[in-house]
Amino acid sequence: MATAGPQRIGPFEVAADRIDQLTVVLHRGTLLRSEVDVERTVVGDPSVCRLVPLTSREVSIVGEAPGATHVTFWFDGGQHPPLRCLVRVVPTGK
Repeated sequence: MATAGPQRIGPFEVAADRIDQLTVVLHRGTLLRSEVDVERTVVGDPSVCRLVPLTSREVSIVGEAPGATHVTFWFDGGQHPPLRCLVRVVPTGK
């Protein structure tokens, strides 16, 4: 029985098929710590949140405006697949 490989769309391999969610409070940072070095990141809509790299294994996600956007993380060494995260920024008290 063959195992399913990564999903493909034309010449592209879908990098992240699992989506995790994270809620961040407006104008506050949420610290994320990784077990491995974070190699690369991308924020879909930088007006919603920004990433502040602190070390090779720590990043803070800061809420810039209410809304939601996707953030993708790639990890060093290739042992962990890219992680796609839906970040929701909410006002204080929500």
